[in-house]
Amino acid sequence: MDSMLLLDSPKGDPVLRALRARGIPVVFDGRPVDPHPGDIWVDNDHAATTREVLDHLAAAGAGASHCTAASGPSTTRTQ
Repeated sequence: MDSMLLLDSPKGDPVLRALRARGIPVVFDGRPVDPHPGDIWVDNDHAATTREVLDHLAAAGAGASHCTAASGPSTTRTQ
């Protein structure tokens, strides 16, 4: 392995710690909890994406009472 895409890395992540200790480059999906100089991440506009998905489902005839969303742990902050 020569690099890693890391998703939802929590504070104190042992996987991240091991990757950094081995000098393996990491790209994060979302801003890291504790970014280091040189960290690279790709962030998403979750609010806009959620609106697009719900609009698409509504246009396809899905009712809001049957829509379920799953998200990260309660420490995850969304806007």
